[in-house]
Amino acid sequence: MELKTIELIEAVEKFSNNKLKLKDDLERLIGIAITKNKFELLEKTAFTAKYLQGLFTIIQRGDAAIDEQVFNRYKKEYAENIEKIRTNLDELIKGSSDFYIKIFNEKFLSMTQVSISNLTDLCSDLAWLKMYLNRQ
Repeated sequence: MELKTIELIEAVEKFSNNKLKLKDDLERLIGIAITKNKFELLEKTAFTAKYLQGLFTIIQRGDAAIDEQVFNRYKKEYAENIEKIRTNLDELIKGSSDFYIKIFNEKFLSMTQVSISNLTDLCSDLAWLKMYLNRQ
């Protein structure tokens, strides 16, 4: 199956009902994954992102039915999987231009409030990618 970046990003955008938050960044990641033969890594990253979205929803809700021990386990799993996403993204962009790597690291991988928010938005978009790929 030959993947074309623009066709794929447009299909995901349509599938998400125009809910992609960082479409251009997701498009760049898809393009890099295709050209560098790292699409499987992108798929694994998207799977983890989808899992994180579910955990985040549970943590954010703070459901009273969940005991504290389980809640703490979810928070720990969330932190571990955020690190996994960061590692995968770092591996995905390896071999890109120094300029792109610098910008990407500042936008998504530094530990600032803004970059963490950006990473959360990117995870949302990656989750849409995963849901789209599951339907193919």
